Amino acid sequence: MQNLAKKLSDAEPRRFWYILLAAAVVPLLAVGLLFRLEVPLGCPGRFVYLYSPFSALRLRMVPIAVLIAIVLGLGTWLVSAGTARRRVGLVLITLGAAALAVWTYFAPPIHFMQHFFNVHSMSHDGAFAIEALHVQSVPDYLRAFPQHARTPPERMRGTRVISNPPGATLLAVGGERLLRAWPQLVELANRPHAHEEPPAEIRRSTAVGLVFFWTLIVLWLAAGPVLYLAGRLLLPPVVAATYSVCCVLSPATLLFTPGKDPAQLLTVAVPLYFWLLACRRGHVWAAVLAGVAFIPACLVSLVHIWIAAIVVPASLLSVRGSAAKLRRVLLRVFLPTVTAALFCGLGLYFLCDFDLLATARAVAQSQAEVTRGPDAMPLAWQLLGVPLFLLLAGPAWWAVMLWLGVAGDEGGRTRDSDARFGRYLLIGSAAIMLATIGFTNLETPRLWIPFVPLLLLGGLSQLALLRRPARRSAILLAVLVFAQITFSALQWSLMDMREAETRQVDKRLYG
Repeated sequence: MQNLAKKLSDAEPRRFWYILLAAAVVPLLAVGLLFRLEVPLGCPGRFVYLYSPFSALRLRMVPIAVLIAIVLGLGTWLVSAGTARRRVGLVLITLGAAALAVWTYFAPPIHFMQHFFNVHSMSHDGAFAIEALHVQSVPDYLRAFPQHARTPPERMRGTRVISNPPGATLLAVGGERLLRAWPQLVELANRPHAHEEPPAEIRRSTAVGLVFFWTLIVLWLAAGPVLYLAGRLLLPPVVAATYSVCCVLSPATLLFTPGKDPAQLLTVAVPLYFWLLACRRGHVWAAVLAGVAFIPACLVSLVHIWIAAIVVPASLLSVRGSAAKLRRVLLRVFLPTVTAALFCGLGLYFLCDFDLLATARAVAQSQAEVTRGPDAMPLAWQLLGVPLFLLLAGPAWWAVMLWLGVAGDEGGRTRDSDARFGRYLLIGSAAIMLATIGFTNLETPRLWIPFVPLLLLGGLSQLALLRRPARRSAILLAVLVFAQITFSALQWSLMDMREAETRQVDKRLYG
């Protein structure tokens, strides 16, 4: 198998480069054509992702992202070299990712006004910050949350709070408590708005919302190193670096940052890393940490239950044919993980009087009433979420899936347990994503962000070409990272996914 991988690496198919070019250019051309023809991305009158009225201004910011993409591509290429250069490459990737995060915050036209709108909008992630302003006692809030989640959407002025567990609200509460301890942060957050001297309550709510947004950006970036570590358990360093960058930085994450959904990449990455570490090394302590990390993840979003429903069966099925290995995974990985998760859930119940199961049922019921209730969008329109996700999935997703398709023609797939694990990740992810499409309200580009690490890992782990990458393969991956950032930024320049720009232009802020 190693000789086959080396042969494929030394004679890398030229079509891989053609596929990368098509994966970068075709989705951008599709978005550009839809933009030019003003084709609505969604169900008119119900839910539509809007195009930016300031696309020319947004486009002026893209060259900065291109420069950052060069740094990230160079860093990826250096990771394929020796230990010293690998460290330099990882530093460049870290700095480049941080720079792009800063870019996403300041790049939107009149960025402060857009963030100001979003932190006060109950239909966006600002709803969690607004909710945090009303939380007087965290234990009381957690205790009453299952009932609170059944509040009618019209009373909540939105569905964001009641269709999610309280984790994001608790994060915003932490920011609000921080502002109480350091009130000077209120002035710092409102500095761009200081000349208008808004009322004190507006200044405080703005500060709470912006601190919450800043925290989400940090959590989003923190997913990168953890995903790299998770990737290293199955992939060579340069491939793992490519994997982490392309998971964290994509058209969807750039468009929805700052936001809860990109930040959820961290809550996917941490349990995934510990689970894979336990499976690969047999460490019981890693399995325990996977179970411990799973409970806070479920406090943020119920999507982590679906992630677990994909990863666990994929791990068990990948060791089929070996009773000893299966028994080892069940006893040293699965059982400790489940036990640790149960103890954490019971700890929340007895120490904080928080019923996680009741909360999950209430949240799921609220989400179902919105997405599949009497006023729900027809399923035929919900299915449009699949092409919307594909439109904004990013060059890396398209390239890896297409590489995987052509690799099978020339023996370019591996067939060991890691490859089987990757294959089951892809099958499980596709099955669950399609099975739950009726509960997305066309918001798949945002809601399916947590599935991307599983999809990319599933594809990369099956490619023999990348198991022992040669120098040319490292260059291919570096170019893939460059294309991922550059073309994601170009797609970002065309969209107004949260309507902040359009509403300000139309003087229709919250109506």
